[in-house]
Amino acid sequence: DQIQDVEAIENLILSDRVTHTLLIPSLYQIYFEHISHSVLKSLEVVILAGEILPVQLANDHYGALSSTKLYNEYGPTEATVWSSVYEISNSNYANSIPIGKSISNTRLIILDKDKQLTPAGTAGELYITGLSVSKGYLNSDSSKSEKFITITIDGKQCPSYRTGDWVKWGTDGNLIYVGRIDHQVKIRGHRIELGKIDATIQSFDTNINSVTIYRKEDSEL
Repeated sequence: DQIQDVEAIENLILSDRVTHTLLIPSLYQIYFEHISHSVLKSLEVVILAGEILPVQLANDHYGALSSTKLYNEYGPTEATVWSSVYEISNSNYANSIPIGKSISNTRLIILDKDKQLTPAGTAGELYITGLSVSKGYLNSDSSKSEKFITITIDGKQCPSYRTGDWVKWGTDGNLIYVGRIDHQVKIRGHRIELGKIDATIQSFDTNINSVTIYRKEDSEL
């Protein structure tokens, strides 16, 4: 209940000698702007996840907290939250922050529309396989799911989760997030289905003939 109380968080870091924290980027942005950097310097590790990490935030972090390691983590709830991680170096980034490489017992696979492996630098949909992938949604028949499917890789049948995320491999072997294949967006770490908002509005008994919902970029409406 204090997560958005900046003063309370600042006092918590001091009183409990906090060294590690996991936050969504938009919340860390608030902390970074309003908590004394002399206090934040006690942090040894900051892990950001749940939203696109703005390049400027990463650059600002190391500009002020050069000794505090910064990580960009990626992973959906369906794959037990963590699937990949990237340690951001203390240098300026120009375009985007990679989401890294797979964690142990997890494999990240990029497939095209024909479910064929894509080469490095070519975007495709991300599929996750491995021990972290759940068996399906509660009280739902996973055999009929479009998200939990079995794919064939190297002649092996691999249960996987279809993320709906459009990604590509970088030349250094790290995964780069490109966008979504649908109209889902992330706001403060929450999944927002624009199509469901549209359908709900259309269901109202009004004189609205059409609704257009657009996004400025992947991270905001």
